[in-house]
Amino acid sequence: MKFEFHNLGHGFLSEFSYTKQRTNTKTTQETTQETTQETTQETVSRLLKLINENPKLNRKEMSQKLGNISENGVKYHIAKLIKEKVIIRVGSTKSGHWEILKN
Repeated sequence: MKFEFHNLGHGFLSEFSYTKQRTNTKTTQETTQETTQETTQETVSRLLKLINENPKLNRKEMSQKLGNISENGVKYHIAKLIKEKVIIRVGSTKSGHWEILKN
């Protein structure tokens, strides 16, 4: 962005201009996909660390401890980890705990 200020004697003129940058749709999609994968991997890593530290945590507690993810987000990642056989739930919903099968 470019900004110019001109004193005209009886007033002033300010001028703003910018050069439109060309974006490549393919590059934008690749960058978005890479960022999403990195964020997902980081979230899963932090989630597994929480489970390892306290296997009795529920979704609400996990969401609060992670701070940047909703309960539904935690639910999504847990379901994915269960499907991939990374974690399992042992026992009941209220009194059970999580076990990590593989990291």
